[in-house]
Amino acid sequence: MAYEAAIETYSGKVEEVTIGKGEDSLRVGGETTLPFHFFEGRLPNPPKLALEVSHQRQLDRSEEAFKAEIISLQLLGTDAEGKDIEEIAAMTAEIVRSVGVPVIVYGTGEPERDRELLPKVAEACAGEGLLLGPVKKENYREIAAACLKYDHRLIAQTPLDVNATKQLNIMLTKEGISTDRIVIDPLSSALGYGMEYSYSAMERIKLAALAHNDKMLQMPIIANIGGECWKVKEAKEDDAQGVLWEGITALCFILAGANILILRSPHTYKLIQQILSKHLKNYDNREGY
Repeated sequence: MAYEAAIETYSGKVEEVTIGKGEDSLRVGGETTLPFHFFEGRLPNPPKLALEVSHQRQLDRSEEAFKAEIISLQLLGTDAEGKDIEEIAAMTAEIVRSVGVPVIVYGTGEPERDRELLPKVAEACAGEGLLLGPVKKENYREIAAACLKYDHRLIAQTPLDVNATKQLNIMLTKEGISTDRIVIDPLSSALGYGMEYSYSAMERIKLAALAHNDKMLQMPIIANIGGECWKVKEAKEDDAQGVLWEGITALCFILAGANILILRSPHTYKLIQQILSKHLKNYDNREGY
């Protein structure tokens, strides 16, 4: 008797979000099935990899030597250096316009500080199509207005709670942000440090989007894992072990449904890139790698 695979079909579809501008832009999301379930539906865009770069670090190694498809600029720590908001925004704009690839900008993570900082960054980088965040319930109105005005996308961040994620997305859409301009950050933990809970939350969001056709959860997901992985004691003990720690964490979140992975080590970036390249032929839009 011939074996027939059980095929699931889903009524929902993840929004496709464009990051960057012009020929350098990238599309994320757009899937109608779960990760790697090529036999069940459409997966138009492979997961995208971003290389984390702090505002203090040189960019050439990530853009040229490692050919990162996305740069993730982290502004955490700018407060401690005594820089004012205008100075940080100008510095960010200079970096964004110099790299030639789409850019994710993560602010300080402090809602009150980012309420002032991120709109200034949005203005300074007008028209660049940034993916900008984190946007939280405490500051979403001001940042949403700036992103609408200056043509950027938003990272909506809530702490591992599907209902809170949905509520923040509803609030953003009421401010005029269309669902194809939102990326969900449910927060991500490292292997051995709560990754299972993060995985579960991410998986539940993806299933709600696809199986239950919940339009307020049908946005691509971002996993910002670099900082989480490299602060754990196992990664600090040995660089090679750190690369594997970050790599296993990244693969787990890809399986959970992450559409964008932010990595810290260029070596992890290359490792995950090589793994994904083996499946590239199965994606409809064969971008990257």
